[in-house]
Amino acid sequence: MPSQTRYSDFDLDFTLNPVTRDIAKKNDKNAIRQAIKNLVLMRKYDIPFRPKVSSQIPESLFDNITGATANILKRAVTYTLENFEPRINVNNVDIATNDDINSVTITVEYTINNTGQTDQYSFNVVRTR
Repeated sequence: MPSQTRYSDFDLDFTLNPVTRDIAKKNDKNAIRQAIKNLVLMRKYDIPFRPKVSSQIPESLFDNITGATANILKRAVTYTLENFEPRINVNNVDIATNDDINSVTITVEYTINNTGQTDQYSFNVVRTR
C-alpha cells in the first residue's frame, strides 16, 4: 500500500506532549487549519522581507465593516490562501460580520491536495485594542 504524505507542524500553543515532554505536534487536518488561521492573521512584514505574505484582516477590523468591506476581505483571504498555502485548494470563503464588536467570522471550505478530502474551518477574528 502506498504511503500518504502526512502534514505536521508543532502546536503554536506550545502544549507539551505528556509522554515525551516535548512540544506537541499537530497533524494533517489540524496542521492545515493552524496554517490557515496563521496566514489570515499575518500582517505585513511579520515575515521579514516578504510583505506579500499577509492579509488585510487585522487592519480592517478598525474600519467600519460594510458589505463592500466584507467582499474585499473575502478576496484578500482567498488570494492569501491560494498563493501561500500549497497543501489546499480553496473552494469557498465566507465572511460574516458582527458590526457591534467589529469582528468577523471567517469560514473557509477547501480540499486537501494529497487526499482529495473536503473540509471546512471557521474562526473568529476580533479587534483587541
